Amino acid sequence: MAHKRKQSGSEAERLCHRLWLPWPAEVGRNFIRWRPLTKGTQVILACQSGELAQAAIVGMLYTQALDAPSTSPEIDMIQWNDGASIFCQLGTGEMTIRAKDDLRIESGGDIHINAQKVRVFE
Repeated sequence: MAHKRKQSGSEAERLCHRLWLPWPAEVGRNFIRWRPLTKGTQVILACQSGELAQAAIVGMLYTQALDAPSTSPEIDMIQWNDGASIFCQLGTGEMTIRAKDDLRIESGGDIHINAQKVRVFE
């Protein structure tokens, strides 16, 4: 589990120390995703036995400063700070990849494109 250093509210001020808090990892059968928290992210803490020293980040919340990248319930989306994004439109299944600069695809083998029509440089 990754850790994030966090100065918490008044209880942490009384304790006069800073905490390294674990945050949730995304680990699947065949992947591990690294996603460090952005400074200013509002988090939800769970504290075993009410002890702040045992706190762990169990969730994150959107804020006005760090708003959701979409309000549509029909879109699954990942967006990076530079505006690059990947999103899938659930109703149609359309997927869009947007890169701010070059887009690089690397393969140790062949690259296959299977589509009704392939448009290049239109």
